[in-house]
Amino acid sequence: MSTCTGLATLDHANTKYNEGYSETGKGCGLCACHEMLLKNGMGTLQVGERYANIDYIKTSLLHHINAMLVLVVSYDIVCQRSRKVVERLKNLPPLVWLNLTLRILYFVIPKLHILGHLISCQEKLSLNYTYGSGQTDAEGIERVWAGLGGLLLV
Repeated sequence: MSTCTGLATLDHANTKYNEGYSETGKGCGLCACHEMLLKNGMGTLQVGERYANIDYIKTSLLHHINAMLVLVVSYDIVCQRSRKVVERLKNLPPLVWLNLTLRILYFVIPKLHILGHLISCQEKLSLNYTYGSGQTDAEGIERVWAGLGGLLLV
């Protein structure tokens, strides 16, 4: 469960409003600077936002990104997701997680979402303090969601 105040993403993952559905939405990866969806960067989420789904999507799309690039992983609850990430990745197929573990990673919270986090999260995970992020807000995924509502993944 979330240890940050004002965040309900994990708390509401298994609510009564999901009854009868096999999925609750899509997980997606995109370039935060250009707001372009990445190849192999989308998948469905079962009822309850599970870490394994997002981990698999994230590691699958990394096969198409130059290994020399430094990765900045942005997610609205990255303060929760970055915990025990190595242990979770080891449960995925080796070729999938190996690509991620050999790279430099920065974990950050998008600029609008960070305001709902505790000060300790804001200090550690702010894009304003992350080398190489410039003035990226990393909220592009929020701007793309409206167009993805009717998307059917097969």
